Amino acid sequence: MVFDTDKFISCIQSNPYIWEMGSKEYMDKFIKQKSWLNIGETMYPDWTEQPESEKENKGKQNSIMLYFTFLP
Repeated sequence: MVFDTDKFISCIQSNPYIWEMGSKEYMDKFIKQKSWLNIGETMYPDWTEQPESEKENKGKQNSIMLYFTFLP
């Protein structure tokens, strides 16, 4: 499966609670957790069936890919 970077960025942009520090929801860890869960479900159709360790690995990989996407 090829990772869809554009889709991932779109998911992040549509969930400002996880990146917009001026948002009052930014400090609410439950809202942020739910946002990340929704992103995982959008990116990976079988997300809810994955063991927690696999979810963590995919999350770390996505963070790394996103980081390198924005490097000059």
